[in-house]
Amino acid sequence: MQSQKSMTIVQKLNDTLNIAVTKPPVDPNKCFNEDLLAQCIEQSEPILPLLKGFGSLVYPEPKLIWLEEIHQLEEITGKDGTVRPRGFQTRADQDIDHETVDQISFDITKKKWNPRLLQGAVFYLPKNYQGQSFSTRGVERRYGIANLTHRVKSAIAAGEDYIIAWVVDIPLNKLRKWAVSTANQQQYAFNVTTDNDIVQSIKDEMNDVNSDLYKRIDNAPEDQRRGLMEIEVDSYNVHFKRRDCLVRRLEREDVYQVERKRHDSDSMSLFVHDYLKNWAPCKDKNIDYLTDQGVKVYTAIDQGANALAIARKIAVNVCSDNPTPMIVVGANDNAKSAKIDKSNRDEKRKNLKKDVYAALRLQYEAGKKLFDEYNAPGITWTSLPEFGDEKGDKLIYIDEL
Repeated sequence: MQSQKSMTIVQKLNDTLNIAVTKPPVDPNKCFNEDLLAQCIEQSEPILPLLKGFGSLVYPEPKLIWLEEIHQLEEITGKDGTVRPRGFQTRADQDIDHETVDQISFDITKKKWNPRLLQGAVFYLPKNYQGQSFSTRGVERRYGIANLTHRVKSAIAAGEDYIIAWVVDIPLNKLRKWAVSTANQQQYAFNVTTDNDIVQSIKDEMNDVNSDLYKRIDNAPEDQRRGLMEIEVDSYNVHFKRRDCLVRRLEREDVYQVERKRHDSDSMSLFVHDYLKNWAPCKDKNIDYLTDQGVKVYTAIDQGANALAIARKIAVNVCSDNPTPMIVVGANDNAKSAKIDKSNRDEKRKNLKKDVYAALRLQYEAGKKLFDEYNAPGITWTSLPEFGDEKGDKLIYIDEL
């Protein structure tokens, strides 16, 4: 990849030698041509309703945009020295999904572009970045990508000169949220929004002390911040079940401050990975980790049947041929309804231990009645019919087989 400085040298050299890199005519034999543009203008889903609260349209209709004039994922430095190492990319950690590019490229080659779908979007580079980016042939790039990266890569791979896109006007401080919350949703994008994209978008806003989101969250009392962050996550059009996981993750990563961070299995794994280097994941499904001293480690959130699961793991270890010392790592119930605060945290942290021991005691008492004292109620074991020679309307009594 050539640097911005070398791009400028190429452009100046072209000027010096009077070499004009002119925009090619639109080839009617390629996928992106005037006929397809006319179909898109007539049939494409309108983008203007999706820009509400974020920006506006520069032109009322999509345009054929010369690919040479689009800045992609290259680093760009503004006139004020601001460096954007991934251009105007709005993704958190994945620039390109190559399988997606291959599929789109194949469709473009076969001229199977759907004019009815929402077309991608570009924006004119802000003044700070104008004249700061050039193609390998010295063509000044005039546009940044708002929501078009995979389609641009695919069009280039298919040998196209142009691509059809809307030209939008969105401030850079709103670009990421628009792309993540709206443009990259399932019904509009080839490569949809991920949890990482949402978290990074919210992080960006919270890192800007002048943003409305930062002021709204930071100025609120701690007991109201979680509710405000839930509203923010909802604005990314996520399912309510996904919302709580995202809010917990934002809390754990200190994107905003709350009284209590709520942990789950993912955050437990991250904690072990980051801070307990002498613990190694164990292939044995009965053991979560092994310390470098051979101690077996079990982890659990204090909710549901997790206490029973830990009790069974302890029992398996105690009755094994090679029992070892054990460590249980618990975390309080992460449900919003769990009433846990600084005043009761110590007592709440004892609950998992109490429940595990209660489960072990219950199993012990049941085992005595079943196997030693022989005074437990009888158990009838049955099975559902499965094979053709078995009656389909009756249980099969296992003791009779």
